[in-house]
Amino acid sequence: VAASGLFLRTLYNLRSTDTGFRTDHLIQFQLNAGAAGYDRARSEMLFRGVLEDLQSVPGVGSATLAVAPVLSEALIGFGLDVEGHVPGPRESRRSVANVVAPGYFGMIGTPILRGRDFSRSDTADSRRVAIVSESFVRSYFPTADPLGRTLTLRYGGPARFTYEIV
Repeated sequence: VAASGLFLRTLYNLRSTDTGFRTDHLIQFQLNAGAAGYDRARSEMLFRGVLEDLQSVPGVGSATLAVAPVLSEALIGFGLDVEGHVPGPRESRRSVANVVAPGYFGMIGTPILRGRDFSRSDTADSRRVAIVSESFVRSYFPTADPLGRTLTLRYGGPARFTYEIV
């Protein structure tokens, strides 16, 4: 009973916590196409279809996709190399990211201060692009313009992927 009371109190407190983005009228759910046996191409078709269906529901203001849900710790970890940045001897070269669809930042009420949002033309066949946070810019580009610069993500082993900051 005591644990239930503490849990309910925590839920109540979380409702009034400023998360830094809009949580009112927000519904989120998870789909795991891989667990259902979908390959990458079929998963992308499923997600695209679900997104189009959600966007067509009367009363739905917007819908988008993300790998890690809002307020989750399921972010993707990777090694990081940033164009023009020489890391200090004790500086971590690791970071985390999320993969999101166009409209994600607008939907949760996080403004893009410079540059652009992701667009439908940002596909697996186009150049890879990234949106970075203010703290990222302060850390890696304190006096330079980050737009157009590149960052390289290392996912263990030899796999490396370079992204242009947009």
